[in-house]
Amino acid sequence: MPLLAGRMVRSRDVVPAIKARVEPELEGEAALRYAGFSAPFRGLPEEGFNGARWFPLSIPVGNYDSGNGAGQALHYRVLLGWDKAAHFIWGAQDEGFDEDWGRTWAGQLNAPIDVLADAGHFLQFTHGPEIVEHILRRAKN
Repeated sequence: MPLLAGRMVRSRDVVPAIKARVEPELEGEAALRYAGFSAPFRGLPEEGFNGARWFPLSIPVGNYDSGNGAGQALHYRVLLGWDKAAHFIWGAQDEGFDEDWGRTWAGQLNAPIDVLADAGHFLQFTHGPEIVEHILRRAKN
C-alpha cells in the first residue's frame, strides 16, 4: 500500500498480486522499497501478517468502534496538549489528508508548516533531500 500511495506503482500492476497473496513483480526503486517494507514479515507464518492487514481497518473512518474511535479521539486530545516543538512538512498532493487538513493540524499544535507542492502522502520517498533542507532550516532558528 505505501508503494501505491507513494505513486511508485500502479494499482493494476500490484493489486492482483496482493489479492493472490504473492510477491508482486517490481523493478528498480519500487522493488527496493518493497523489500524494505516487507522485510519484517519475510518468513513469518500466515498469522504474522495480521497486524499489517488490520492497520487500514484501524482508522475509524468507516467503523468508529472497530477503529477504536474513542481511543483515537482521546490520543488526539492528549497530543493537542503537547508542549514540545513541532514542525510539519506536508505533501500538498496527499490524497488522504489534503493541505487544508495539514494546515489545520499544524495550527492546532501551534507548529510551523512547510508545504511541498508536488509531494504526496509518503513524501519521504520522493522528496528526501528537500525534507532535510526544511528540517535543517527550522533547526537553525
